[in-house]
Amino acid sequence: MPDYRSHLGSLRSLKANKNRVALFDLDRTLIAVYSAVPLLMEQVKAKQVSWVGAAQQVFMALGQSREVYDFEEILDTAIGMLEGVSEQEFIRLGDRLFHKHLQKKLYVEAQELVDTHRQLGHQLVIVSSATRYQIEAVAEALDIDHILCTELEVRGGKFTGVIKGEPCWAEGKLHAAEAWCKEHKIKLSNAWFYTDALEDLPLLEAVANPVAVNPTRDLEGHARGADWPVCKFRSRARPSLLDVARTGAMFGAMAPAIFTGKAAKWLGAADSHGAALMSFTSYAESALDLAGVKLQVKNEKYLWEERPAIFVINHQSVLDGYLTPALVKRDYFMMGKIEAGNVPVLGQMLKDAGFILFDRTNREAAIAACDDAAERIKQGYSLCISPEGTRSYSKRMEPFKKGVFHIALQTGVPIVPIVVKNASELWPRGQNFVRPGTLHIEILKPVPTRTWTRETLDKHLQALHKKYLKALDTPD
Repeated sequence: MPDYRSHLGSLRSLKANKNRVALFDLDRTLIAVYSAVPLLMEQVKAKQVSWVGAAQQVFMALGQSREVYDFEEILDTAIGMLEGVSEQEFIRLGDRLFHKHLQKKLYVEAQELVDTHRQLGHQLVIVSSATRYQIEAVAEALDIDHILCTELEVRGGKFTGVIKGEPCWAEGKLHAAEAWCKEHKIKLSNAWFYTDALEDLPLLEAVANPVAVNPTRDLEGHARGADWPVCKFRSRARPSLLDVARTGAMFGAMAPAIFTGKAAKWLGAADSHGAALMSFTSYAESALDLAGVKLQVKNEKYLWEERPAIFVINHQSVLDGYLTPALVKRDYFMMGKIEAGNVPVLGQMLKDAGFILFDRTNREAAIAACDDAAERIKQGYSLCISPEGTRSYSKRMEPFKKGVFHIALQTGVPIVPIVVKNASELWPRGQNFVRPGTLHIEILKPVPTRTWTRETLDKHLQALHKKYLKALDTPD
């Protein structure tokens, strides 16, 4: 029975073909939540729906599983409560829904599938019973251009409380997909469809490549009987007790690491700064071991070709702060947000190790931090930094900030790109617990900076960003 990794591998073996399409359900397929639940919460807060109305919707949804109510009744009730609500107000609510709730629930694996289909030239479509207002921000985040959904009637800028056309559910999904394929001159038989629910069986059976994603029990049984791929995503799954224990052990490793550094200082093997740096490096290595996280490093030799250097890492996960010192090991410092200094015990360890923590919202503070970093590099220390500045909710690269490139311009030391390919799978942003696994890391050839000028800085920034994108597109 094909699983996620084998299915992804089979996709990557295909030749590009722009006449094929990948269809994705939304809830429990692209995001690890039923979007209607947080939407209802936001509607109550915005006073679009009363608590009584919300309770009625929940009661009916629970009744659907016992076949007391069917989906159309539930949908009609929910849409009816929107009568008279401004569409613009609902658009703003949809944006708030994404940024408060849905973006942290994006499956990392789903984005990987979407990106793989995109690289193959396939058309990308979300087909969901949800409304456009729930879907659009998710589609934008995943760079999906086409949406098939349940449309709402609007008159005079306000909802009428009536559905426009056929609900995009069960047979309705099939009809919507058929119409879209006809319009775009693509055969539905040249399609993939990813979904979690058995009610999507009409469309699943119509496509050439049906895939069950995080399936309900009844869909999983049907999929296994039909020998369809069954993909179960880990990135947003609930942690096991062992995951909780491993994460606790990671933080518990801090105390013995601090003792290691202090012992080195007492024995005269290191000064205060060196002892603190030894403590942090020891903590990082021990924490990864206790978490069950192994490092598989390609081109490790590039880490040692020239020191000092600026080690640049793409920022996917909390794990980045552990694996970087575990790779660089000695004579380094890091730059990060000032809030890290407020973390109990760890914050003091960072300060003692000489790490530069600054207010990223303050331009003057950022410039001063860059100048400080340049001086430390001239003293023989290497800098470890993420030019993205903040973690992504997925594997997607954020734009690079210019600070690190100005430091390279001042110092002339090489930039060593560290490409982390899957940290977001083991500890994605929005999750509180780490999962064991192997981190796939590629060290790219060091980039010389001695000939850089202010006029060429943007060109070098974009060139390095492209190197990361290319490396991240390479399968593990």
